[in-house]
Amino acid sequence: MMEIKNGEGTMALARRLCLERIDTLLEPQWALVNSPDAVALYEGLARKFPPQSSSDREEIMRSEFVAGSGFSNYGETYASRVAKGHYVAGLLVQNRAQDAFAFVTALPKDELDGVCRVLRASLDLADRAVPADALFDFCGRMVQAKEGQVFWSLYIDVAMKMGKTSEILERLSAEAARADRAFGQQIETSKILVDGYLAVDRVDDAVGVMRSILQMKASGKSSEAKTALEEAQMGQALGLAMLGRLLDRPEWVSEGIEALARLVDVKKAVAIREHDYDLEYKIREYRRLLLDNRQYAKAEALLVDAMAAKLARKASRPDYDDDAASLDPEQIQLAEIYYRTGRHGDILELLEKSPW
Repeated sequence: MMEIKNGEGTMALARRLCLERIDTLLEPQWALVNSPDAVALYEGLARKFPPQSSSDREEIMRSEFVAGSGFSNYGETYASRVAKGHYVAGLLVQNRAQDAFAFVTALPKDELDGVCRVLRASLDLADRAVPADALFDFCGRMVQAKEGQVFWSLYIDVAMKMGKTSEILERLSAEAARADRAFGQQIETSKILVDGYLAVDRVDDAVGVMRSILQMKASGKSSEAKTALEEAQMGQALGLAMLGRLLDRPEWVSEGIEALARLVDVKKAVAIREHDYDLEYKIREYRRLLLDNRQYAKAEALLVDAMAAKLARKASRPDYDDDAASLDPEQIQLAEIYYRTGRHGDILELLEKSPW
């Protein structure tokens, strides 16, 4: 696949030649579709190389890891996804909003976030930016689509650029309060609303929504829904405590730590067993909060649990090179606890007896 790193003139020439000779191409040149100017090229490539079905995409991903194909298919798949985002941006520049809407709503759900990233970046293109009003209207339609919830964050960003944030936050607040929405959508909408309020310094409103998330119950819901709620609540509890520390609101710090204490007891074993990086990060930040608030005994207990779990995981896979099983982060925090509490002898013992 052709890639051109620099040179607008070279890129324009490559696109023109590719489009003129598209019938002779042996493979799609998705990397050339990297700006809103490349609408015609995308449409030509899509006709020549029709989009893969979901089963084809899954087969490609399996082949990468099972057959060891050198990531060539992965690179093509990634480039094609980025190209779709630039294509949508180009359609909006050309005032083809209906075509853009039809195209995006036909995409698989797992490709929508990539489109949002490209569209967000396109706002900052000096001479080829997507018109803010066109993108605003497009996002307004997308958030009403079946899988369009991912567009809310972009919708807020565009609204801020246009001075319409209050209008959008009111709409989002109403969406979050709807009892007829799917449980997972309620969670995600509420999380986006928190981010939106924080973006415009409506901190008390954000804290109110954080608390509503922490009070949500998943009784009678599926295991997936319960997991999604637990992870969302951990994120909001951590955010509340960090916000309290930043704004010198100790009551928020305490509230966040208390919520984390309840949630971490449930999730810490899962994080270690399933090697969940996001959960491990949240637990690590929880330990940091405990340290900063001089709750050393609780922090030490969490560190001992984490070290024991990592040692058990490493023992079960002795031939597996697992960098994440390193105890360095835990040992550093444990040494910090010993130092802060005057346990200098324990620091020396830790250094002497540690095998790492």
